[in-house]
Amino acid sequence: MASKPLRTIFTISKSDELDVLERIMQLDPKRRLNANETLQIEYFSNPSAPCPSERLPKPKDIQPTENN
Repeated sequence: MASKPLRTIFTISKSDELDVLERIMQLDPKRRLNANETLQIEYFSNPSAPCPSERLPKPKDIQPTENN
């Protein structure tokens, strides 16, 4: 059974996201990227999109535990 390209399954995903997945999910270890190579992909050096502070997740209140 032939594998389906990720782009046909994840049709709304961005091209650069799929590129990362395709390169790190290679079955052939000679073609698969290692961690250092993966971090060199342009996807990881792109600045994230700005987000208004009110949309950022709020930290939960810290609850005291027996140790503190």
